[in-house]
Amino acid sequence: MTRGKLRRGGPQYLIFWWLDQTPYVASFEDEIEADSAARVRNALLLEIGEDGEVAKILDYYRRDEEGNPMPAVWRELSRGHRRRGLTALRIPV
Repeated sequence: MTRGKLRRGGPQYLIFWWLDQTPYVASFEDEIEADSAARVRNALLLEIGEDGEVAKILDYYRRDEEGNPMPAVWRELSRGHRRRGLTALRIPV
């Protein structure tokens, strides 16, 4: 797990989870470590490419019959929220 700015050169992995209504985030350079951390926390996992584009988002809280995480989907929260594709996000690097 790293702190601070994301490094360039290879994908980065961010996981987001909530505990007692408090949000947390961690960044990883290794996909296996990020997967393991997301799995035990039922977290969201974002894979961020070298250009800052979000390559994929997995939701470890929602899983299929085999226990694999499902792709994250946008849900309507209330009126007035615009729908955006989740993979259209860009992380500054």
